[in-house]
Amino acid sequence: MLATGLLLVLFGFALVVPRGAVSGSMAVRNVPMGVSHIHRTPGYQDAPTGRVRWLRLGTGLAMFAGGFLLIVLAS
Repeated sequence: MLATGLLLVLFGFALVVPRGAVSGSMAVRNVPMGVSHIHRTPGYQDAPTGRVRWLRLGTGLAMFAGGFLLIVLAS
């Protein structure tokens, strides 16, 4: 139950963290594919807006709170 609580806290935190907070994963990269082709990975993409944003935030907070509750109950 403790491990499940820790995972819920981790996933809840990942959903709540703003998308622009981590710059390294958002950078455009040139990745060689084969001998003569270079693939550009997508760069920064806008964060979800409107209803999706609130649904993601609510889900993240619920997972965060549920994880803490499981940790407290497991102690």
